[in-house]
Amino acid sequence: MRHSKLIPIVLVLLIFSSGCLVKEPAKVEINADKTAVKEGGIFHVIVKINNTGKVAITGVNLYLNNPEFKILQTPSLHAPLKVGKATELIWIIQAPSKPG
Repeated sequence: MRHSKLIPIVLVLLIFSSGCLVKEPAKVEINADKTAVKEGGIFHVIVKINNTGKVAITGVNLYLNNPEFKILQTPSLHAPLKVGKATELIWIIQAPSKPG
């Protein structure tokens, strides 16, 4: 009976020590090349991805809340980003023609 209480505790400790639940899948840094743009101006969103997880990353998408911003160029990964590798992706975005 005493061992039946000990088994779940050992399993939880084993899962946490292996890193299955606490290891982050990737470190992502997002920057923009400008803090302000004119109407219809172009700016770049630069995303640096460091794959620290346990599986390869096959694709990255950028979603914008405002549909008036237009994504002019979208980068792609030519091959899956393997664990331990890093890359930099750059989106080219056009600001709306009307401010606000």
